Amino acid sequence: MYYFLKNNKIDWGTLYFEPPDDNYSGIGGIEPPIEGTKVTFKLTSPNTRKLDADFIRANRGFLCSRKMRNILIDSEANVNFLPASLYDRKGKLASDDYFLMHISHQIDCLDYTESEYEDREAFKASGETDLDVITKVNKIVLDVTRIGGVNAFFVSNAPFAYLPVVDESVGQKFRGIELKGLELIPVNTFVWKDLGVL
Repeated sequence: MYYFLKNNKIDWGTLYFEPPDDNYSGIGGIEPPIEGTKVTFKLTSPNTRKLDADFIRANRGFLCSRKMRNILIDSEANVNFLPASLYDRKGKLASDDYFLMHISHQIDCLDYTESEYEDREAFKASGETDLDVITKVNKIVLDVTRIGGVNAFFVSNAPFAYLPVVDESVGQKFRGIELKGLELIPVNTFVWKDLGVL
């Protein structure tokens, strides 16, 4: 079993880097910011009152609390961390005990034959290269033979599945301590439609 990591508490915020790193996206496949980079998260959502989640999605990456980081380190997950400071909408420091999570692995493991999605025929007719013709995904199936022993990664051949994925062992450890703001979505129940997670 594999799980997508979805934040369900803090709506949105912006990441800043010092020195600046305009190319960082946080979706794997590139190098993490250099050691010593100062990472700042500023809340921009008007719907969030306080920053108390263990998992936060920002505009260009993902942040975690020390508690969540410790589980990933104990699990020997392939995640790099940089300390991050969180600021509320008024610019007040809310916490300096968070971390930017950089998951470097991107794995081409979505099984388009077994997965269920609309516009399947249009996708096949496109030579299985034009992912833009897919408008809704009802069920994702991963080819586990391509994953190997990696326990944290992004699915590289599914641009609609932009969330990090962890394996069963990491997911169970997350469940064991009830992390705030983290929803574990089993990969095979993930539904995507029109640029959103349903």
